[in-house]
Amino acid sequence: LRGYRVSQSKAQIALSEVQYLGFHIRQGERQLSNKRKEAICQVPIPSKRLRAFLGMAGFCRIWIPEFGLWAKPLYKCVKGAEHDPFHRSPEADRAFQLLGAWKRPTEKQEHGCLEIIDVQYSSRPDLKDQPLPNADLEWYTDGSSTVVDGQRRAGYAVVSLHDTVEAESLPAGTSAQLAELVALTRALELAKDKRVNIFTDSKYAFGVLHAYAGLWKQREMLTAQGSPVKHGSQILRLLEAVQLPSAVAVVHCKVHQREDQDVTKGNARADKEAKRAATLKSPTEENAQMHALIPSVGELAAPQYSQEDRNLADSLGLQEKEGWLYSTEGKILLPKGLIQPVL
Repeated sequence: LRGYRVSQSKAQIALSEVQYLGFHIRQGERQLSNKRKEAICQVPIPSKRLRAFLGMAGFCRIWIPEFGLWAKPLYKCVKGAEHDPFHRSPEADRAFQLLGAWKRPTEKQEHGCLEIIDVQYSSRPDLKDQPLPNADLEWYTDGSSTVVDGQRRAGYAVVSLHDTVEAESLPAGTSAQLAELVALTRALELAKDKRVNIFTDSKYAFGVLHAYAGLWKQREMLTAQGSPVKHGSQILRLLEAVQLPSAVAVVHCKVHQREDQDVTKGNARADKEAKRAATLKSPTEENAQMHALIPSVGELAAPQYSQEDRNLADSLGLQEKEGWLYSTEGKILLPKGLIQPVL
């Protein structure tokens, strides 16, 4: 005889729900029994699968905060040879459940990368490159550096459309780039607590303030090659000055344009005043100060800088270190009383 043999003790007849091979079966439904669930939960995690899981999760570790700390118990479980006994701990279970349920980074954009970059590396988060509406002040800046009778003379100017706000000479030898930085810095300092639009035709000064200064400050004023940033002390002063206005826009304008517009007129006026300021006596000429590279300052008496010395240091963007005023190139400003002993 061939057929099926039915066990009377196991038969489930005329019931709305039966148990079969670990499942609860009813009309249109099938569920795992509690015993089957318990058995599955007690099955240890295969070490090969766990290694594969850690590999996939580790690939995304840069998007998972503190991944190394969370995954540490799991790495302990797979430590050793492939055939070593697999030991599972409660800490490993918690880590597996946490990392296994982690959302993919593509599911939701939690931030805008460009916005984060602006906040991290901008000189000021609300700094604008287009004019502010209803500004209290609208100024134009320029720096000038030219050689006259074999000597480089420099100056800067901050002007409005009809008035000269400030125009002064700079120490002999000042470069055009440094003069532009000084002009922009002074405009920001003079606009403290005001809403101001500042126009400059210097791509260098505009780029330093908008793109590079914040990054250089985070690098401690070093370039990507590890060398000191040129005019570093003046750039640090610029970063401090840009925080002073209540609202500020630094706008780049084209140089030497012929259009009959306010920006063109203001820029031309700033250029004219900066060139005039460069012809005035520089602070170095008026105060008979000088720069010198000093091999060692350990044998010299502590310097006593006068107010004139410090005013000159401010115009040059020097920084004080151990009582001496240093330039970014390592030069030391000598007080008048030390010029003769050193030389």
